[in-house]
Amino acid sequence: MLLDSFEASAADQSLKDAVAAYRTGKFSEVEALCKQTLAQQPEHIGSLQLLAAVLGQRGEPRRGIELLEKAISFHPDSADNHIQLAKLLRLENRNSDAVAELTTAIEIQPESAAAYNDLGLIYLAEAEVAKAIDCYNRAIDINPNLTVAHFNKGVALERQGACSEAIASFRRAIALDSNFAEAHAELGNLLLFEGDRVGAFECFRSVAAAKPGSALALTSEAKILVEQDKPSEAHELVKRAIDLQPRNSYIHCLSGTILMQLGKFHDAATAFDEAMVFNHGQIAAYHGLAQIKKLTASDRPLLARMEWMLGEYDLAEDEQSELHFALGKGYDNLGEYGKAIEHYDQGNCIKHRDTSFDHAGHELVADRVIARFTADFFALNAASGSSWEVPILIFGMPRYGTTLVEQIISSHPEVAAGGELAYWSRTTASFRGNAAGAIDPTWVDEVVRDYRTLLANVSPTARRVTDKSLNNFLFMGLIHAALPRARLIHCRRHPVDTCLSIYFQSFARRMDFAYDRSDLVCAYRQYLKLMAHWRSVLPKDRFLEIQYEELVADREAMTRKIIDFCGLEWNDACLHSERNPRSVQTASVWQARQPVYRTSVARWRRYEKWLGVLRDLLPENS
Repeated sequence: MLLDSFEASAADQSLKDAVAAYRTGKFSEVEALCKQTLAQQPEHIGSLQLLAAVLGQRGEPRRGIELLEKAISFHPDSADNHIQLAKLLRLENRNSDAVAELTTAIEIQPESAAAYNDLGLIYLAEAEVAKAIDCYNRAIDINPNLTVAHFNKGVALERQGACSEAIASFRRAIALDSNFAEAHAELGNLLLFEGDRVGAFECFRSVAAAKPGSALALTSEAKILVEQDKPSEAHELVKRAIDLQPRNSYIHCLSGTILMQLGKFHDAATAFDEAMVFNHGQIAAYHGLAQIKKLTASDRPLLARMEWMLGEYDLAEDEQSELHFALGKGYDNLGEYGKAIEHYDQGNCIKHRDTSFDHAGHELVADRVIARFTADFFALNAASGSSWEVPILIFGMPRYGTTLVEQIISSHPEVAAGGELAYWSRTTASFRGNAAGAIDPTWVDEVVRDYRTLLANVSPTARRVTDKSLNNFLFMGLIHAALPRARLIHCRRHPVDTCLSIYFQSFARRMDFAYDRSDLVCAYRQYLKLMAHWRSVLPKDRFLEIQYEELVADREAMTRKIIDFCGLEWNDACLHSERNPRSVQTASVWQARQPVYRTSVARWRRYEKWLGVLRDLLPENS
């Protein structure tokens, strides 16, 4: 905005040349040109402002402040002088002085979109998000085409948890400037959170096109590779990004997350530590560090620091929530269950404010699935399915041990792990059948063909490929009708242990029923109803149920049962799933690298005093 005003008003070639040099980062040339002009015209406003901006870029804001104060003494009625001075005051953490300067700028020029935008930045930095949004809205009212105001509004809305509104703001910024790399990056992150991988990938590729070779482009490309289950390649890009911006805490945090998925927990801890060194407020680093190890008494200083930050820092709600979950994990590890549940409750309460779980709607969906996919439906469509038997679908509620089962199966040399593919949740929208319930055979051919392609991308040669998308239990009817030879493995676990484990986890993807005990009970009951139905209509030779507690109690017997069900010869590697080198992206990333343990069995008893309505799910013999 500063440069645009210079170019519009610059009457002399020297200032035009200085602006052009600034745009290309030739700051020494800018400084020389400005000093040359100021030697002849000490009150030259454009040169004073531009030279001050260069000093700010070079990390010398105090010298720039002196220049702008001189400019204001020469030109007290210039709103631009006050706006530029406020920018440098912000760099010096003198936010109250910056607010005063921007207020003066608005008094001089009430329709200054730039002043309102910069005022919003200060409020956002001080966690006054509502005030920041008001400022961005005012800036946009004045200048609807002010791209940066739409972007900043999107950032503020994201911090407020208003994801759909934030997405709209980022899209508007991109519509105004298709090369706005930062807007593409933020939009991609949100779309990924919402489960739109295709849209997210498009955004991340746009970042790379807009700023090729930049740290932002490298990290965006790395995120695509992570989602494509290529974490080692992703981390190579992240290391290059760190070389470009060695003090960028976000990139170090991303490095830690990828290393965590690779099972390199010591290296991940180092990366999270570095992120915190460069930015004490990098909340994701604290959360990541708490997830990759069992905290002990030696970690109490870390817990104390997080407690202090909650009390003293003006944190956004999502940051507060992440700290509460990290503290809950820490106190759980230390056996201080009262403190743990207090933090878990607070973390979930924050997340629950921005979600809406429809109990009646959820029950209606389950009833409709049961009514459609009856034994008669499968008999009618028995001849329509494919004979292809590569897929192994592993499903159940979150935190049910599905990651462990996939690790066990994919330890077999003839099996490849697909992870959470989410194919069937997308495919059901295209379902075609007639009023009598007969499936359109061309639909079956299409979905099987596309699923073959998807699994071939995981591994073109594996005898079996796993698909661990948890909510496939909703789509078992269509899956079995299209693929009657596919193996279906349902993972089960004690209901209250499951619900507590969900409640204690801050998931990377939105899960609207996870943040409230009554929502959990509703979701779980509908799941039980669906599973009882599938148990009654699916053939026993294609449908296996694994009880988590039995698996950890008799690992070998249950593992042999699983491998035999999958139609595979026994391999001893399946008894040592913790050695499986594949990356793990689920919430069970740390547990998946540990030998099978029993400490999670009957965990609910530690929290019996705080179960609330979850107590309704306790089996009679618990």
